[in-house]
Amino acid sequence: MSTDSIWDRMDKIPRQVYYAVLLLGLCLSLVRPIGLPIRVSGETRELYDIIENLPDDSIILVDIAFGAGGYPELGPAMQAVMHHIYQRDLKTIIMTLYAEGPPMYNIVVEDGIDPENTYNAEYGTDYVFLGYNAGGVTTMAALANDMQLYGTDYLGTPLSQLSIMDGIETYEDVDLVITFSTASGGISSPADWVQQWATPYDADLVCVVLKMMMPTVSPYYGTGQVEALIPGAGGSAEYELLVNRPGDGLRSTDAISVSHLIVILLVILGNLSMFGQGGKR
Repeated sequence: MSTDSIWDRMDKIPRQVYYAVLLLGLCLSLVRPIGLPIRVSGETRELYDIIENLPDDSIILVDIAFGAGGYPELGPAMQAVMHHIYQRDLKTIIMTLYAEGPPMYNIVVEDGIDPENTYNAEYGTDYVFLGYNAGGVTTMAALANDMQLYGTDYLGTPLSQLSIMDGIETYEDVDLVITFSTASGGISSPADWVQQWATPYDADLVCVVLKMMMPTVSPYYGTGQVEALIPGAGGSAEYELLVNRPGDGLRSTDAISVSHLIVILLVILGNLSMFGQGGKR
């Protein structure tokens, strides 16, 4: 019979076993996020409160200004925010001046949320996707004074046949603008929305951007031209937690948290093993 102590036997476990435990923890976190507690920042809470306090049947203009490259950060963030909007039964006019915007709409909204089956939201009554317009900032500026500018939605249906667009004529009929943006100036950047909507018309504007864009957009937040500003990285997980819709954001933070917990546990066990063996190397 072996006289080795439990600590001696632990020392003989191949390191590959510990790597396998770490890998298993990461995989489980990514496949089935459980929403381990994370701190919700004041900025994320601010955006949540803005949407939570909007009057019923408010109109929100949602701008998709990101493509496949920005999806890992902004896709989960947009999905979490849209879940909140549909939970509140608010109305959304979704648009894009970004060439990759239409596929992102399909991935995030139609496939990712499925509003009609998940929230009984009716297309054309509760939400509409106007589709892509190549006009860039020129279209953005014109849209402020003519919300019927697109003429049809992305399916080719005249806007006059969609009840959600009844009475929506100018910026005055829009209660909030939310842009999910990786865009540079002249296409659909946060600065463009500030210049074309927030500054001349005092429109309420919220920006969800790449984390690396925060320093360039934060001055507009500091002056009050942007009502709320959050980074997609981190902000998406926090928002998923607030709306109780675990998704890709919480998957990433769960994976990070679980890996840290496993490493901390192994460090503790390693130290206990050292002391248990009387300090032997």
